[in-house]
Amino acid sequence: MNRTSPAMLIFEYIQDQQALVLTGEAVAAWDEADRMIGRLSMAELMEHKRAFRNDVRNLEQRHSKCLSYKHHPGYVAAMLTELFMAGRKFWRTVSGGQLPWLLPLGEALTHHMGAQWWMIEDARAISSHVYHIESKGPPQALLPLDSLPLGEMEKAVVSSDEADVRLLAALFGGFNSIVRYTPLQAGEFLHPHVPGKMVTLFLRSTAVDALDEMRAVLGKGKGVLLGPFPSRGAYEDPADIARSLLLSEPARGPNPLVPDLVQIYAHAAENPGLAASLTITFAFGRNKPVTVMRSSHVENVLMELERLRRGARITELGPLVIFNACEALGTIGNEPTSTGLDLSLNGSRAVVGPREEVLAQFAVRFSETIHTALDEGHSIGEAVVRARWTTLGDLLNPSGLLYATFGDVETTRGVPFEDPGGEKTWKPVPLS
Repeated sequence: MNRTSPAMLIFEYIQDQQALVLTGEAVAAWDEADRMIGRLSMAELMEHKRAFRNDVRNLEQRHSKCLSYKHHPGYVAAMLTELFMAGRKFWRTVSGGQLPWLLPLGEALTHHMGAQWWMIEDARAISSHVYHIESKGPPQALLPLDSLPLGEMEKAVVSSDEADVRLLAALFGGFNSIVRYTPLQAGEFLHPHVPGKMVTLFLRSTAVDALDEMRAVLGKGKGVLLGPFPSRGAYEDPADIARSLLLSEPARGPNPLVPDLVQIYAHAAENPGLAASLTITFAFGRNKPVTVMRSSHVENVLMELERLRRGARITELGPLVIFNACEALGTIGNEPTSTGLDLSLNGSRAVVGPREEVLAQFAVRFSETIHTALDEGHSIGEAVVRARWTTLGDLLNPSGLLYATFGDVETTRGVPFEDPGGEKTWKPVPLS
């Protein structure tokens, strides 16, 4: 499958018209009436989103005792079928009881992706051919497109084998598209690439399972690995951790390089209002002293950023941030209050992380695929889609849908190349 430019599909809420409509390249030829999803107030849309969020949480509670690293296809198919039904319920209520737009939309997207594209075994081929969807409008109107089905379920699906699982997964936005929540133009670089080494800052808690495996994943990557931190004298202050997520500045510690990626592997608090009350706990060192970063630390950095920008003393955005901390980015259906949205709107180049509980071993495997794809020069969004398909195919685990992507997800990290002098240097890879 050849790499192509992503098809644009935007779910846009127009507040003054109280209308949710489809726009973008994928539906450009449609009549205006056909692109109308529904007319509803912001209050009604938020109510429907709360209902969907509750359906997802109830689904998770029913299956929580069966949470595992690797599953049976029948179990995964049952979960995806339940999620499909919850998503269809959401779309039906938002559309006023009718779904005339959904079938032709599914057909258009299938035409872009190719017949039975979900049966391609190579996740790399799928992830480089996906289309791009965006939720656009006021923050309260953002839609959980990763978890919503954008097609019709085949009546022939019997939910018995891996082929059925892949077919079901192909219906969801998170498996067949790059989803973003920050309104940028396609391919727009908010964070200019500057030639230099790829530098990963590793912030972890020693109280998290599979820590050695996570460190091994990062150690295999290209570029320079800084950490693990916190340690005595470096990132003990939670304010320094908050700064690292939003500012491009030299790292604390003995190697003052500027990170372009921050990997967080720790425990986050479970709270529905996470963006306003986030806590991430980092245990480290002998006797496990604890550093706790809170939303208040992030707020202080945001105020500093505002002062710097008013004085025209800062032009660059911060790094890509990858969270491996349960519910670090809120919950499905609650994207407007996500820490990921806050960070991507205020300083971070892009943010990737789970909105619900994930197992530590799964988080390591998911991150491994993301880092491999980024090292190969793929965009952030492509790397996440590949990780979703890889963990679904290898582990029969659909937990990749829990990871959300905020910000400038169509850009890449730098990759190494050989210059005429024979010395290895670094440069960015442009979008094709």
